[in-house]
Amino acid sequence: MGYWGEFYWPGVMAERKPKKIEKKYRKYAAESMLKAYDAVREKGVPVQRAALQYGVPEQTLRDRVKGIVNPLSFKQGTETVFTHEEELTLVEHIETMAELGYGITNVQLQHIAGELAYDLGKKGNNKPISNNWLYAFKKRWEHRLASLKPQKLDSNRARSTTPEVLQNYYTNLKQVYDKYELHDKPQNIYNDDETGLQPEHRPPNVIAPINSKPQAITSPRSTTTTLIGCSNAIGNSLPPFFVFKGKRYNPDLMKGANPGAKYEMSETGWSNSNIFRKYVQHHFYPHVKGQASGNEHVLLIYDGHGSLINQTLIT
Repeated sequence: MGYWGEFYWPGVMAERKPKKIEKKYRKYAAESMLKAYDAVREKGVPVQRAALQYGVPEQTLRDRVKGIVNPLSFKQGTETVFTHEEELTLVEHIETMAELGYGITNVQLQHIAGELAYDLGKKGNNKPISNNWLYAFKKRWEHRLASLKPQKLDSNRARSTTPEVLQNYYTNLKQVYDKYELHDKPQNIYNDDETGLQPEHRPPNVIAPINSKPQAITSPRSTTTTLIGCSNAIGNSLPPFFVFKGKRYNPDLMKGANPGAKYEMSETGWSNSNIFRKYVQHHFYPHVKGQASGNEHVLLIYDGHGSLINQTLIT
């Protein structure tokens, strides 16, 4: 026996199906939200005006500006490795290096990002970051970065580069000189560079009978050792800094080295961002702090190789 009313009839009972309510979400492009966020944080555009300009929800944008919500959390899927501010640091560094003529390739960017993630404690090793991150990063910042083919330089112009790059370099250098009053302090201006040493001896050609195979006593094949050298604008140099291949420190490697020389170990024998940070903090700085009087600034000029990029040094 059923019930009277609604959909019930004696002997027959029909179940009412709940009505499905569809929620409507305001759709917007991830790129638009990023542009609006950058406009507020970097250019000081009011949140309301930026939301209208880029067609994004005002409150959603406001939450990201206040830090209540991760600026990149609008994208579905797993969280990104870096915060928006950390990625912005990478973007600004890439832009600066490109302006100076040292454009960063995809592979170099993966190495730099891997080192940065390791330094920030977000990865257990400093190996290059994945291709998935690379492609997603370039997509997130496509409004500021693009993969471009650089202008070719033949061998005669490789060292001189373009006039535009040189002009930018010296303009930036002058701004640093002006800011820190270094025009009359050449003793406080340093430049360092690194080079790989190949201890293997390659004997020259010798005169020998035709069709013979002469031999020469030589050293066994060895691995690369990196030497970091540094001097200032008046010609004073710092003791050398070596990077040997290996994992364990071996004091015997420094027998016969210059007084004050130091060394580090790496798996490849090449320098990396962590070793370069140690070089600056524990080798370069202790040697120069006694030479600069009072609160004078010291300028260290070095190239833009990816192995020298370190979050601590950038910021």
